[in-house]
Amino acid sequence: MRKLFSIFAICLCSLSLGLFLSGCNEETNTQPVNEPVYQITIDETENGSISTNKTEARENDTILLYTTPNNGYIVDKISISNVLLEKIADNIYVFNMPKNNISIGVTFKLKEEETYNVNAISTGNGEVVINNDTYYALTIIPYQFHKTDNSITKIEDGEMTYQKQI
Repeated sequence: MRKLFSIFAICLCSLSLGLFLSGCNEETNTQPVNEPVYQITIDETENGSISTNKTEARENDTILLYTTPNNGYIVDKISISNVLLEKIADNIYVFNMPKNNISIGVTFKLKEEETYNVNAISTGNGEVVINNDTYYALTIIPYQFHKTDNSITKIEDGEMTYQKQI
């Protein structure tokens, strides 16, 4: 009887060890297989483009949203219902997938032109003319027997011009 009990105990230990080891080889899936997958759709837009790192996701998956404005445009508004959106870099946003299908809409607007104020004061020994089309140019016209410093970028017909591209 003792021998039969020992064989039974060895078989039981072997079976338990085999089940334990077979469970160690399986990959662990952190999300249940039956968890629903939700769709991510992107609305049509003008003056730029939108993309995401996924077209479908499970609840709480991390989604990256990339916006690419056309030249001269910036992102105006991003619309995704019930989503907390975080900007992580220029034109890159991140959010967690909600428990429903989503549609992403982005509108782009014209980038406001940067303006610069240029003031020139004549000291009485000449005159300064300012031209501000796509660049600004200071044209310095010294009166007779006067001169300017050596930082002239253009000399033409006795006029010296400082130019800086904007």
